Amino acid sequence: MTVQEWIIVFLIYFGTFFMLVAAIGLNRMPDLYTRMHGAAKSTTLGVTAIIVATAVYFVSSDAITRAILVVVFFFLTAPVAGHVLARSAYFRDVMRWQGTVLDELEDHLKEEERQAREREERQARQERQERQERAAEVGE
Repeated sequence: MTVQEWIIVFLIYFGTFFMLVAAIGLNRMPDLYTRMHGAAKSTTLGVTAIIVATAVYFVSSDAITRAILVVVFFFLTAPVAGHVLARSAYFRDVMRWQGTVLDELEDHLKEEERQAREREERQARQERQERQERAAEVGE
């Protein structure tokens, strides 16, 4: 076997290993959030290794360019998709594992809700004041 073939075999096994780790993580983790974290990280690394192996196999500039574009696209979209799914699950009150002790988003959301209530109250006061001023103008 040539050095190129050894590199290809290594990258494919490396990628397959991380895909296997992602599959095991999906089965072993206790809740949606930890499953998504384990799967997103491992899958990204596994797919990247396999795509790089294809670029090494096809050595042409077209294959390398496409592989780079796919890897960049995957690195940009996988974390964003995981974040959006986790955030929507959080807002839909998907159950968390009992061992989850830290919820940083809860305090942040309480502060946002308080600020939103204050804004609404301020706006309602302003609208009442404007109606009273209009009523006073009509009454004069």
